[in-house]
Order: sequence, then structure tokens, then C-alpha cells
Amino acid sequence: MRIGFGLNSGEVNTYIPRLLNKALSFYPLNESKATRFDAVGGFNTEPFPDGTGIGSESALGSTVASFTNSNTEYLRVGTDTVFSLGSNSAFTITAFVRLDSKSNDRTIVCRAGSSDEYILSYRSNSDRFQFWSFNDSWNAQANSLGSPSTGTWYFIHAWYDGTDVHIQVDEAGSFDAATTGVNSDTNIATSSRSGDVFAIGAQFTTANGLKPFDTNQSAAMDGDIARVYIAPELLENDEI
Repeated sequence: MRIGFGLNSGEVNTYIPRLLNKALSFYPLNESKATRFDAVGGFNTEPFPDGTGIGSESALGSTVASFTNSNTEYLRVGTDTVFSLGSNSAFTITAFVRLDSKSNDRTIVCRAGSSDEYILSYRSNSDRFQFWSFNDSWNAQANSLGSPSTGTWYFIHAWYDGTDVHIQVDEAGSFDAATTGVNSDTNIATSSRSGDVFAIGAQFTTANGLKPFDTNQSAAMDGDIARVYIAPELLENDEI
């Protein structure tokens, strides 16, 4: 364990300071309360739509955030441009995820507004975890993993290296054998836009509230999310 923050206690003291120094934000999501706190940047999330908060349950040796799709629950940070990571700028997103159902798309992390900047999600039409930016044709799908199982924890490592998007998915606890799916596109870039919203658990648009990937389905999460980590740079191999 490196970025897993605590699954292997022998490495915690070595890796937490180093990784948190790199981070833009880190959401442990281990609180049983409405507001979930950013352990690094202070960009705390607020629960939507009703303000009562996301559920919680015990997992991964701690507490994790539990989302119910039928309630369209999600966590949102306001329109601060800090999460708009800039044109052709490398960045990393990681998270632990467990799906309860796969009948529709399931958003893990999203930065969007009038259009989409970047989204880490499960896509129901391809039955894959996917990371994409700006346009659905510019994406990386975890094809080596294949179809993810419901009820199983996965560690997802997604990154943009300034040219291509990448995704690496592995069952929690087996990091040495991570699987990778990569799609290249030399035109991909993120923009630095004001007015867009960063959300955990749903895709969001400032104009129309929740914005699903496809018109006829909700992309809100149904399952658990823990330890969302965002860094404005790439991680070293021994940090993943």
C-alpha cells in the first residue's frame, strides 16, 4: 500500500507526508457527518441535494462514504477554480470504490459545468471504469480489468500526463499486479474555467443541476467511495 493511506500500517508514516505534500486535496470520507473534510486544501464538501449528508459504513479498516443512487446523493465543492487544473497540465486522481449496482453510470469524481472538464466513473454501456476529459471519445477504459464486480473494493488510479489519459484499476490489497487500460489522444487538454463545480458521487452542471452522462439515466453513485486523492502532478511508481 502506498496511496491507500492505511491498509498496510507499516508504510503509513513513510508515504502519507510525501503524498499529502503533493496533493491538491485529499478526502478520506471517513466521517459520519454531513460535511466531509479536505485533509489538505481545506476545500470541504457539502452534501446535496437535501443537506442531510451521505451515509457511512465500516470498511477498509475505517469508515467510508456510502451513496444511494435512488436518493441522488452527492458531495459538492463550490465553483473554486483550484480544481480546474489547466491546459495540458498533468494531474492524478485516485480513489477506492465499491459498486452496489451497475444498471446505470456511476460517477466517482467530476469537475463540470457548462461542459465537462474531467470525470472518473463507471460506464454502464461499456461495463468498465473510465477516466475522460472534455469529450467522451477522449477516454481511458480499464479493459484489462474488464467488468468490475459489485460488492468488491477497487483502487482506481487515473492520470493525465499532459498528452494522454490513463487508468489503472486493481482490487484493494493487490497493488503489485495492477491492470491498465490506456487510450491516447494528442488533442486532450483540460481548461482553467470559472463557474464549474467539483463533485464526488455525481456529475454536476451549474446550469441544470445534476447532469447525467446520457439523457435518460442518472449518473449518481450507488455504492461506496473512500480516500479521494487529487494531485496536480503525476505520482512515482513507488507511491501508487
